[in-house]
Formats: sequence, structure tokens, C-alpha cells
Amino acid sequence: MKVAIANGKGGTGKTSLAAAFAVLAGPQIVVADCDVDAADMHLLLAPDFADGEDFHGGELAVIDQQACNGCGGCAEVCRYGAIREVNGNFTVDESDNSGKLVAKVKHEARTAAEQEDRKLVLVDGSPGIGCPVVSSLSGADLMVLVTEPTVAGLHDLKRVHELVERFGIPCGCIVNKCDLNADVLAQLRRFRTKTGIADLAELPYDEQFTAAVTAGRTIVEQDSALKGQVSDCWRAITTLVAAN
Repeated sequence: MKVAIANGKGGTGKTSLAAAFAVLAGPQIVVADCDVDAADMHLLLAPDFADGEDFHGGELAVIDQQACNGCGGCAEVCRYGAIREVNGNFTVDESDNSGKLVAKVKHEARTAAEQEDRKLVLVDGSPGIGCPVVSSLSGADLMVLVTEPTVAGLHDLKRVHELVERFGIPCGCIVNKCDLNADVLAQLRRFRTKTGIADLAELPYDEQFTAAVTAGRTIVEQDSALKGQVSDCWRAITTLVAAN
């Protein structure tokens, strides 16, 4: 089974929580860092980097500006949202060309899980809704959305949830730093209830979270009240994925 973790915006604590779940699960899982444009989970999990290789994802997609008439048709049909209009010119977001690398990382993780008889693959996806995210969530049995109670956090949660709905993937939500803004937290709760997103956890702000990252550890390896809450959250995730 595969659990993918995503967020609509960066900075919500997605990768730090994914690393904590990896520590809690131990030998039961294989972890795939599919945030390929800013892969940094290794800072917390310290892998051995036993293997490495160059990767070439193919030709860079571009728009021929001389042939373009500015109709915007390409932006309308691009399911990855990779077409941007800049000063009247349509361009391709280069970061959305990394989906093939995500697919390769996922394939390697799945192969390792089969060879080592591990039950679960945990995928840490990229922020946003572009090609790397689409590639990360494809084939997932459960999508875990990490957000925070800010206006940007709520807005981007709605965007990434809309994407997940298109794939028909069950999802749950973790609200990190839940005590930042009570009004937005209430809006998040209403959205979660309206859309049927499972409530996995609401984690308060804790300076030990940052202290753990600074020390190269996860929050479940730190002396913090959050340790138990994050452990409970991981149990909720495994229960939910088993039910689906």
C-alpha cells in the first residue's frame, strides 16, 4: 500500500512530519522523497546514499512565442497547471518537468518494498499542484494533506484537495500549528467536514519542533508533548489506509 503526503504550500511541516512517520514505522515501510526539486528529508533520516545515478527526464517543454497567438488554449487543457501567462506571453513552468523523476523514485521505492517484504511505501510529495505532485499521488491508497490555519494555507489546501478529488483518492488532513489563527482554523474545520476529509490531527505550535529539525532529528525523537500526538496521528493514518 502507498501513502502520499502533500501540501498546497511550502512551510507547513510536511517533510518533517513525513520523516517522523518514517521513524515511527521503522522497518515496516520504504520512504520515497519525491519532493525532487527540493529533496531534504535526508537531513533528518540520514540515509547511506549507497547508490546514485544521473537522471535525464527528456526534452524541456517550451512554447514557440513566434507561433503563439496568445489564445490561452494550452493553459486550459494542461492538466498540470504548468502554463503561466507572464506579461502577455505564455510560458511553461520548468519545475513541472520533474514528474518523470518522481515516477522513477516511486518505482524504485516500490521495487525495494517488494524485495524487502515491506508493507507500506511512504511518499513525501512536492508542494503545490503541478506535475511532480500529480506523479506523486498517482496510485496512492491514501493522501495525507498537511496545512496550517493561515489564509494561504486554507486557499492552497482547497486547490490540492480539488486535485486529489479528480483521482478519487481517500484523504485525511493534518492541521499543523493549529493555534496560529482560531478564525481560519474554524474555516478549515468547516471545509474538512463539508468535503469529508478525515481529521487526522490538529497539532499546536511547539518550539521543540524547530529545535528537533535544527538538531537533525524528528519530533518523535525529541522530548516534546507533540511526540505522543504525532504517534497518535500515525496510528490514525495506518488505520485509515487499512480501511481503504
